[in-house]
Amino acid sequence: MNRHNNNSKANLTRESLRRRHKPFYKKKFFIISLILVIILIIGILIFWKTNTSNNDTHTTQPSHKIEKVRPKKETKSKKTTKKKPTKK
Repeated sequence: MNRHNNNSKANLTRESLRRRHKPFYKKKFFIISLILVIILIIGILIFWKTNTSNNDTHTTQPSHKIEKVRPKKETKSKKTTKKKPTKK
């Protein structure tokens, strides 16, 4: 009659038992993989935005041509009078 408990948890220390029962979001593997995924997503977004902005500048070329603009409404020119020199 063997009365010993063959459960492997009985031999664990308190610290190792706590580590074993950590939730998945507190484990190192989950945190490291989450950080890598976030960095990867940010890198893809930056790469995508730079490529789309470069394509827009090539299709629309700026016009360096200067055109004279004429007003639609003509204004009356004001008459200017010269002052006569006064003699003393």
